[in-house]
Amino acid sequence: MATIKDVADFMRVGWDMIKNIHKLTLKRMYRIRPIKNVRYIGIDEFAIKKGHRYMTIFVDLRDGRIIHAVEGKSKKAVLPFLKRLRRHAHKLKAIAMDMSASYFWAVNEILPQVDIVFDRFHVMGLMNKAIDTFRRQYQLMLNKTDRKVLKGARQEPSCHTGPAC
Repeated sequence: MATIKDVADFMRVGWDMIKNIHKLTLKRMYRIRPIKNVRYIGIDEFAIKKGHRYMTIFVDLRDGRIIHAVEGKSKKAVLPFLKRLRRHAHKLKAIAMDMSASYFWAVNEILPQVDIVFDRFHVMGLMNKAIDTFRRQYQLMLNKTDRKVLKGARQEPSCHTGPAC
């Protein structure tokens, strides 16, 4: 919340000292870390510009630190880092990801022994879509009275009669 000069003035030290402390802290926080002990990785992408330009990040799920970033979200973009993981990350147990086909097939090809975990958000999205599709198809088979009973019953009504509900 303050400039380097503000901090230096407050601490009654030189600007260079605060700048050097800041640099050392950033170097320590963002140094290239060995991947040999990584056990759980998350893969995700984000847009870097409006349109269709993306970056893919690999995150150590134990501490939340980004261990690699690459432009793109294709299988071709992520393969080089996955090959590096195969050579060095011998303790890798699982990779969490959305349901991207490119990530899935890249991990499956390079690291077939590593478990793939799909994130809950995407799994629940598919489940909800399937339930909605089934309900629509089922409603078409019902008469008008039965449709009214089913309408609005997407969520199970709360039960107040005890644990046997």
